[in-house]
Amino acid sequence: DIAGRSPLDPPVTQARYKVSPVTQGIVEVADSPVDGPDSEPRALNINEIGGWIDLDDLAAETGIWRRAVTWPESDALMDDNTFYDFYEAPVPVPFIMIEPQMTGPVFERELFFVAKALDPYSSLGTSDQQWSYYRTQYAHLDEWKSKLDDATSIKSEKQFIVAPDLNAVEWNRTQSDFWNAISSGATAWVFLGAQYQPETYQQIFSRLNGLQFGAVRSNTSSAPLEAVSRSHPLWGDWDSSIRRWLRRIPIYQYAEISEENAENVVARLEDGTPFIVHRNHGSGNIVFWNTSADREWTDWQTSGALFAPTIIRMAQWRHRTQYVNDPLMQVSPSSIPIVRGWISADPALQLPSGSEEREVRIGDLTGTLRLSGLWTPDDSNVDQQPGWSSAVEVATGKQIAWVAWNSLPQESILDSTSAIVIQRQLESQRQELSDTEKVSEALSTDRQESSLWKWLLLTALIAWNLEIVIANRTQPTRHAA
Repeated sequence: DIAGRSPLDPPVTQARYKVSPVTQGIVEVADSPVDGPDSEPRALNINEIGGWIDLDDLAAETGIWRRAVTWPESDALMDDNTFYDFYEAPVPVPFIMIEPQMTGPVFERELFFVAKALDPYSSLGTSDQQWSYYRTQYAHLDEWKSKLDDATSIKSEKQFIVAPDLNAVEWNRTQSDFWNAISSGATAWVFLGAQYQPETYQQIFSRLNGLQFGAVRSNTSSAPLEAVSRSHPLWGDWDSSIRRWLRRIPIYQYAEISEENAENVVARLEDGTPFIVHRNHGSGNIVFWNTSADREWTDWQTSGALFAPTIIRMAQWRHRTQYVNDPLMQVSPSSIPIVRGWISADPALQLPSGSEEREVRIGDLTGTLRLSGLWTPDDSNVDQQPGWSSAVEVATGKQIAWVAWNSLPQESILDSTSAIVIQRQLESQRQELSDTEKVSEALSTDRQESSLWKWLLLTALIAWNLEIVIANRTQPTRHAA
C-alpha cells in the first residue's frame, strides 16, 4: 500500500509518500511529540490524488515528532497499511514588526496585514494543531532591538525586521541599531507610505549606492504591475490566469524609485519603476517594497491577488533571481539523527559511525555497529515489529539515533494489467483446475478405499496453482521519496 523515504534521507519538515495509483479512501495522519501521548489522527481524502502525497508536519513546538500514516486496506496484507516516521520541527523564523504606535486594536496597526500573511494563527491563541514557522512579534521603536536579540538567542538561522513608513524623527531614533542588525545578518523589509519623505529615505539609505528615492506619484493604470511572464523570478510559475489577475492589484500611489543594478529588482511596475528591490548589505539584506504595508497606498492586502503568497515567497528569497520553494525556511538538525529501516529477514541499518565497533540495541534487536556505520542484528530471528524505536549503545546507554521501522510494502500490480490479460490468466487457471479434477477422478478410480488421500492431493494441487496466481500479481516494491 505504501512506500516511504530512503532510510538515508535527512530529517525534513515535509514528507512525500508514494501510494498505489489505485488507492482511494481516507488516509489517517497522526503527529505526536516523541515522548508524549498519541495525538488524534487527522483525515485526508486521497481519492483525487495520484501516486504521491505531500504531508506538512503538524508540530505544535520545535523538536522531534513521530508520525503514523495509515492507508485503507487494499491487498489483504495488514502489516504494510501504516508507515511510521520521525521528523524534526525547526526553530521558527522570527519577524520583528516595528510599530511606532502600539496602542489601539491590533488590526489597526500598520503591519497587521503583513503579520497575518506570515503568521495567520498569531491572534487565535495557542492550539496544538496550529503552528507557524514565521513567528511575528510587534515591537515599539525602543524595544525592537531587544526582541531581535532574544530571537537570535533561540538559534534561529535567520531573523527579519519589518519597518513601515517611518518619518525622519523615528528613523533617527532607530537607524544605528537598524544598520548594525543588518550588518550582522538580519534581513530588513522597508515599506513606504503616507509618512514617506524622499529626502529622509535618501539620507538614511545613502550607503546603498545606486538606489535613488524620488517623489510620490499617483497611479492611473488599471494594471499597474509589469506583465508577468513564465520566466519571472517571483511569480513566473503561477498559472497565466493568476498572473493576469496579479497585474491588476489596486495600487493608488508609489514612489519614483530607481535602481542602478537591474539584478537587484525583483519586480517592477508597468512603467518600469521598481516595485520590489532586494539589496545585500554586510552579512544581511534589505528588501524595499514600493507600496505601503497598510492600505494608505494600496488595497492589495484585501482586494488584490496573492498578497500573502508573495509575502511568503519573499521570506524564502535566497538569491537575486530566485526564491526557495520551501515554506519551512530552515531545519535546525538535532544532535540525534533520524534513520528509517525496513523489516526483513536480514535487517540492516546505516547508523552514525564511531571510532570503534560497539553493540547497539534497537527495540528488541541487539547487534554490532561496525566502523562503516552498518548495523546488523546478532539474532535475525527476533521478531521486530513496525513502529518507533531508538538506537542505544549497550555499554553507555547513550542514544545515537531515532529509528522508524516499517514493513516492506506489498503492492498490487493488477492496476497496470489490462483486462484481456487478466481474462486470459483466469482462463488458464480455470483449465489447470479442470485438469486437476481429472487427476483426482483417476485417483478416485484407482483407490476407492482412500478418500482421504484424494482430498489431500486435490487440496495441494489447488494451493499450488493459487500460489502461482498470487505470486504473479503481487510483488514487494521498495520506493524512495
